[in-house]
Amino acid sequence: MPISETVPSRGADSASPDATEDTRADPAGLLLGTPVPGEDPKRVHLAHMFGDVVSRYAYRPASRVRIDGQWRIRTFAQMRRRVDAIALALVEHGIERGDRVAIFSHNSPEWLEIDLAAMTVGAVPVPIYPTSTADQLAHIVSDSEARVICLAGAKQRDLVLSAHDRMPSLVALVVIDTPSAQPVAAGEPAATEPAAGAPQPGAPSGQSVPTAESVPSADLPVLSLAEVVATDRTSARTAELRAVVDQRMAQSAGDDVASLIYTSGTTGAPKGVMITHRAAMAQIEALDKFFDIGPSDHSLCFLPLSHALEWGWSMVVLSHGCLNTFVTNPKTIATMLAEVRPTLFVSVPKLYEQVMTVAHEKVADSRLKTRIFDWSLDVGRQWWLAAEAGRRPDVGLRLRHKVADALVLGAIRAAVGGRKTVLAAGGAPLRKEVEEFFAAIGILVCQGYGLTEASPLVSFNSTGAHKFGTAGKPLVGSEIKIGEGGEILYRGPNIMKGYWNAPEVTAQTIQDGWLHTGDIGHLDEDGYLVITDRLKDIIVTLNGKNISPQPIEGLLMADPLFEHAVILGDNRPCLTLLVKPSMPRVEELAEKLHLSLSGGEAASSPELVEEIRRRVTELTSKLPYQEQIRDLRVLWDDFSQDNGLLTPTLKVRRREVERRFSNVIDEMYSRLASLRRGGSGSHSGRDQRGSDREHR
Repeated sequence: MPISETVPSRGADSASPDATEDTRADPAGLLLGTPVPGEDPKRVHLAHMFGDVVSRYAYRPASRVRIDGQWRIRTFAQMRRRVDAIALALVEHGIERGDRVAIFSHNSPEWLEIDLAAMTVGAVPVPIYPTSTADQLAHIVSDSEARVICLAGAKQRDLVLSAHDRMPSLVALVVIDTPSAQPVAAGEPAATEPAAGAPQPGAPSGQSVPTAESVPSADLPVLSLAEVVATDRTSARTAELRAVVDQRMAQSAGDDVASLIYTSGTTGAPKGVMITHRAAMAQIEALDKFFDIGPSDHSLCFLPLSHALEWGWSMVVLSHGCLNTFVTNPKTIATMLAEVRPTLFVSVPKLYEQVMTVAHEKVADSRLKTRIFDWSLDVGRQWWLAAEAGRRPDVGLRLRHKVADALVLGAIRAAVGGRKTVLAAGGAPLRKEVEEFFAAIGILVCQGYGLTEASPLVSFNSTGAHKFGTAGKPLVGSEIKIGEGGEILYRGPNIMKGYWNAPEVTAQTIQDGWLHTGDIGHLDEDGYLVITDRLKDIIVTLNGKNISPQPIEGLLMADPLFEHAVILGDNRPCLTLLVKPSMPRVEELAEKLHLSLSGGEAASSPELVEEIRRRVTELTSKLPYQEQIRDLRVLWDDFSQDNGLLTPTLKVRRREVERRFSNVIDEMYSRLASLRRGGSGSHSGRDQRGSDREHR
């Protein structure tokens, strides 16, 4: 069933070359810009950049994804044909400049194809996290007034249909699928493509993608991407539509919004951030000054494309004609890294921390292995420091390093896919000891800092300018200054156009051209940015002490026993802690303590709780008095995106944790107050035993 039979077009024949685009030339105000005379569109607009890349790298591989054990590869020429086909369909069925097209899917090549097709016709893509709840989905679709939503499969389709009454702007659903192989042009490498109805990227194994005929009847039409791409038209009609697409491209401007990304946020309802093409291209240009990326490099697309970090990075990968391999199941990332061996990779710190933790765990059962491991890392550090100082290692160090590399260092590098052109971390702070660990194995992790409102890059470390424990230096052509209360203020070419439908909040966030980041930090003597905490997370105790919880939580998280730590104390007399242990570490600890953990015994084991308290006290013993933890409770609930305790970048939603466990927190502080009234002079975590009950 052609989509044109179900999606009404608005206005007078918008698919005709003679149609006047001026009838709704700027349907969303700030979403569209004006072309600048003499400006090269390839340098300021992502869709034009894509066209230029295709002209230079047409037959190089652009995307790769594994489906049913087989790699499906598409070249840039094939990718361009699909982008063009989707663009024609969008125009044919009434999508106009400034209209919003939502993408509600796991990572896949089709995700980027839809994204680029929407940009090509002047529409604005609206990425939505595939783990979003019905309420989150309804908020984003209704707030953005998206007309069409493209989604991964049956699960997302059913979620949209369940909340359809709260999304009045929607006129159609398009289910992303995997079409059968298309003819390959002469001289073009063959690309493997499974048949229609086969499992699609992001869908559970064995689950077929529904077509329009297979879905439940509903007021909202549900169609297949294969139908959209393979629409049969006359050559005259195709030429007519292509003329409109060409006209849209001629109208495009660097100040058009390239993506309307809703902040995942640790507090409050998501806000739509308007990122322009010019801003995204400015980041690509800035990174090119520091990293030597070429078409022979290849990346692994792991973080959600609905997050500004992965989306922005994927545009960098695309701009250089690099292959992007898509991880359809995040749980397979460890095997994918080792197998694919990407030369480019961006992730959140959690993954790098896990690599370090697992490496230590593998030798923990043997004192000899541990000694060899520690010795090898020490040699690796000496080698790294010599290279950083520009010194040639002496003969002894060269020999020791060769042995250490053969015994330990090379194996760890192989686990993360070998040496990298770029290995970057963002989305949350990366601990200094993790940076030093990777340096010892011969890989630099370039930590950066940013936020969606900066498209998202503010500062970054690079091969030629890096300092561990910092977020690097600001982008070339940008400025950072420290405002009131230590807040980081940023001004640069990649600042957002503003928040969608929120002019007052935009005015509060961008003042005199400076983006108020909400983060606290400082520039060190060498110009590197050091992040301290979130302004909103600063704890002010009843005694008026201002305390940054993040450094204390970082101290605790250095112990692999702790998976998550949340410091409490705002408007309270002292600090307390909610801590979530790592279950594999708990099992190891229980074995050492000769405890049985069958059933739910971990939650009621006073010996385990006492050991956790002992470690917390030991880790925080050197902190100032006001930063000492007076009591704690152990949480056994999982922290996940599904239960709302983690953001899609795995940051803890502090306010949600406080709300969810408010009874536990109130009981803890009531007990402390009772002890004080009883004349107890000690408030150390070691002495506050608390209840033997633990919390699920």
